[in-house]
Amino acid sequence: MTVQGWNLLFSAITAGLVLVGGIWLRYVVTQQLKAKDTTIETLNAAIKLHEAEIAALKGDRAPAIAAEHKIMKEFVDQMAAQKQQLEDQVKNLTASKKADVNSSDRFIGEQKA
Repeated sequence: MTVQGWNLLFSAITAGLVLVGGIWLRYVVTQQLKAKDTTIETLNAAIKLHEAEIAALKGDRAPAIAAEHKIMKEFVDQMAAQKQQLEDQVKNLTASKKADVNSSDRFIGEQKA
């Protein structure tokens, strides 16, 4: 074969390889696009599911949570008032016992003298 023949043969082989490579590349890109679309659809379905759950939580649980918070706040206020009342009683009893002890000490001191 001459140089022109080899040149023609290599050009034909190169064109064939480029054609086959292009077809293969198109197939790979098509498969990737299909996989991407499937992934997007799956993620959109998951997002819609989570949005529905969030909406349900906002609609159903929010009033219940607010009511429970109100009840807990009232209970805390009641317990704080009761604690303050008990502290006052302890303070009064302690003061009264100290006064009794002091008067007893004075009485004993007066009897010794």
